[in-house]
Amino acid sequence: AAQCLGELYRQFGRRITSGLLETTIIAAKLMKFNEEFVRQEALLLLQNALEGSGGSAAASAYSEAFRLIMRFAIVDKSFVVRIAGARCLKAFAHIGGPCLGVGELDNSATHCVKAIEDPIASVRDAFAEALGSLLALGMNPQAQVQPKGKGPFPPAKKLEGGLQRHLALPFTRANGAKSKNMRVNLTLSWVYFLQAIRLKYFHPDSELQDYALQVMDMLRADIFVDSHALACVLYILRIGVTDQMTEPTQRSFLVFLGKQLQAVDASPFMKIAALRTLSYTLKTLGEVPSEFKEVLDSTVVAAVSHSSQLVRIEAALTLRALAEVDPTCVSGLITYGVTTLNALRENVSFEKGSSLMVELDSLHGQATVVAALIFISPKLPLGYPARLPKLVLEVSKKMLTESSRNTLAATVEKEAGWLLLSSLLASMPKEELEDQVFDILSLWATLFSGNAEHIIKQHGDLTSKI
Repeated sequence: AAQCLGELYRQFGRRITSGLLETTIIAAKLMKFNEEFVRQEALLLLQNALEGSGGSAAASAYSEAFRLIMRFAIVDKSFVVRIAGARCLKAFAHIGGPCLGVGELDNSATHCVKAIEDPIASVRDAFAEALGSLLALGMNPQAQVQPKGKGPFPPAKKLEGGLQRHLALPFTRANGAKSKNMRVNLTLSWVYFLQAIRLKYFHPDSELQDYALQVMDMLRADIFVDSHALACVLYILRIGVTDQMTEPTQRSFLVFLGKQLQAVDASPFMKIAALRTLSYTLKTLGEVPSEFKEVLDSTVVAAVSHSSQLVRIEAALTLRALAEVDPTCVSGLITYGVTTLNALRENVSFEKGSSLMVELDSLHGQATVVAALIFISPKLPLGYPARLPKLVLEVSKKMLTESSRNTLAATVEKEAGWLLLSSLLASMPKEELEDQVFDILSLWATLFSGNAEHIIKQHGDLTSKI
């Protein structure tokens, strides 16, 4: 009987809105049954009735329905009933939240965040979707429905600070055994919210840039950030932001992301997120816009010399993505990289203290860029410059055999040399290096010569040498 009534509301709800209050009372009575399937069907009936009525029924019906959901449905002992309760909350958001003021929206969002800690994955998923829908409604007061009947009704207002309070803060504060589940479902809530903003409330895609900044800001406190948090943020930026943008907006988004790399207060993980999203957006566009080329040197190329090794590596991978999209730039980038490496090797022999560290960071970054470009070059439509193998091999040999007298500088130089050599050997056809094979093999001679036991006693820990 409940299923039949629910189907009637789903098909003809706007014609029978006068019965919504009585239907809600019936659902409340069914919620008192011990059998969980009866309680589940009661909420399915309520969901269909809410969606069918479309926000045009009497205010008392919606008030009673909301009370039933918040007091009983979302805290039920049965997980299937809690899922049904979450879907009812989503239905409320879908029809414009009649009778829901800012306080009710904020309260229901708070309960959704708490429910995201549920041990059952399907419950977490249902409340994540409800949370995204409720927040999207809260950000769009013009879409909030004023019900029929005698007032006064709460005025339609924007839910100020809702994203920070219900998405960003719980994400950054997540810790312990449940932290990954919490972050994953908050990530889904972000995506549901952003998709609702675009597809339901028709906000211009240019607004997505502002939300992207809020998403990346969740990585600002490095002490709370790990690879899992970074992966969640990248998912939001890809699915919720980049994939919803039109091509013109993606072009301006590249410049926007570049500017985030120049921000003084941006954390290393924020810059990594910006660089990874840059790579994805470039590949999505399939070209390098002229406006982005203008800021390339001051953004991505500058990040190659960043003090964080992770940022330097990500910047190198971004330049590799750029080379995949625009193969004509490979030769210029590699030539620039090799020239810079030679100049940095000269500088390293004179610098000391903090200046030395800056030069060594730049040297490592440039070597990583060249290695990344070498690796991708043979797979590109235009291939690789004919002089590339010998040019890079020569630089690599110098780094390995003519390194600085400074121990720290020598270690970085040799690491860079081995990085270039390994990339060359892994990617180039063997014919390119046949005449150099003995010179290449001789580079390992000093490492494997002498008595092994004596070397171990002499150096103690061989980790750095290996």
